[in-house]
Amino acid sequence: MNRDVEASRRRVVRNRAASDGVVVGIDDVVADAGPGEGEGGGMSAEDAAALGALLDRAPSAVLTPESIDGPYWFDVDTVRGDLREDRPGLDTHLALRVVERRGDGFVPVGDAVVEVWHCDAGGVYSGFEELSRMEIPIPMGEDGLPIGPPPGGDAGPSDGSYSAGVPESGRTDDGTYLRGAQPTDADGIAYFTTIYPGWYVSRTVHIHVKVHRARRNVLTAQLFLDDRLNDEIFATVYPYTDHVGRDTRNDTDFIYTPECRLAAERARDGGVLAAITLGVSG
Repeated sequence: MNRDVEASRRRVVRNRAASDGVVVGIDDVVADAGPGEGEGGGMSAEDAAALGALLDRAPSAVLTPESIDGPYWFDVDTVRGDLREDRPGLDTHLALRVVERRGDGFVPVGDAVVEVWHCDAGGVYSGFEELSRMEIPIPMGEDGLPIGPPPGGDAGPSDGSYSAGVPESGRTDDGTYLRGAQPTDADGIAYFTTIYPGWYVSRTVHIHVKVHRARRNVLTAQLFLDDRLNDEIFATVYPYTDHVGRDTRNDTDFIYTPECRLAAERARDGGVLAAITLGVSG
């Protein structure tokens, strides 16, 4: 992997949501007023409008299919909109709207906490750097799910500010990049600024998401991106161009579901805008 990514990985930090390193509880913050607010994640007015339009076009009348956590989840317990830390990659702005089924329709959920995490441009997860950089396929069972316990062992149940009782994987380093949570606003929307996720052996490009209500996990899913956009970025944008040999695409991934594909497009500033509506049962 390139020198910038390797240097960045050496600068791991403890959990933090503010510049003084304090981990902020969910009761201490309010939802961002709009896309790109705070922590250096600002957007142009044009891109903010485009992100809102993209979210409006995203499908919204379905329950989001559940998925597995994957082997690299731990409760980072960090409330922030900007997940990048110092990770090199293409700036990506996410708008994730949570709605719940009420009768025959769906209504926005303004009291949820949306948590996201994903790998960096080289396919590595914070908290599991050595494990996730291993270039070996994930061993699969006959049921189509990964075999064996989560890497790092079982760290016990989460008991963080927005999640409780969910089993965690035992992390192996102190990295926290590309992980965090935001409360939804009155329209049910949580905004994030991150980088475009990379890929790793046997998985297509994806972003993990959990939705919590009253510290109860009500949705765990994986979100995907169009392979035409993946191909463009990985072929033309540094540092993704340094990570070659992608072996899995959406149509060959064992978890991919079309309902979980983000609506996405390139932003005016060259980054990426991506949005989806997450439907929960309530």
